[in-house]
Amino acid sequence: KLVFVLHPNTDGRFVELAKKYGIKTIILNNKNIASWMLSKNDEHWSCFGHQEASKQVVKNLNAIIKNNKSK
Repeated sequence: KLVFVLHPNTDGRFVELAKKYGIKTIILNNKNIASWMLSKNDEHWSCFGHQEASKQVVKNLNAIIKNNKSK
């Protein structure tokens, strides 16, 4: 199975296209996303940002797996 992990500001048309073709998506929650950045001038994620993203990915993948097992 294929799962796309997407930025919160990903174009909705892309998300809909993925769904149309049966590709599951995880859209990261952007709550406090500014705290993930290295600085105001550098939007790359810090170690903290990567950790927060990974928590969301694990949580969502576990839900997808659980849902697939119940089918």
